[in-house]
Amino acid sequence: MGVIVLRLRDQVRDYHALRSRSQRLEAELLKKTIQPHLLMNTLLTIQSWFGQDPAKAGRLVEALADEFRIISRVAAQPEIDMADEIQLCRRHLELMGPRPRR
Repeated sequence: MGVIVLRLRDQVRDYHALRSRSQRLEAELLKKTIQPHLLMNTLLTIQSWFGQDPAKAGRLVEALADEFRIISRVAAQPEIDMADEIQLCRRHLELMGPRPRR
């Protein structure tokens, strides 16, 4: 009986260690989601909006800053709060929205 208890304890410990590692890897992946091409395209879009709709360009700058702020805050957390994830998705969708006409 003692051997079974020890094995079970070891399996639970291993499970928690793997889960923690998985969550850290997810956070690292989240940090890396802002790829250079995404940033470049977003900045070029903001630049284009400044000529057509400066208020829209300003909102996009705020959305980009908010996205980075959220990523920086949640990246060290073992789990991402659903509200943060939703807010991150909203900001990202705002950045990926309609492009200005050329």
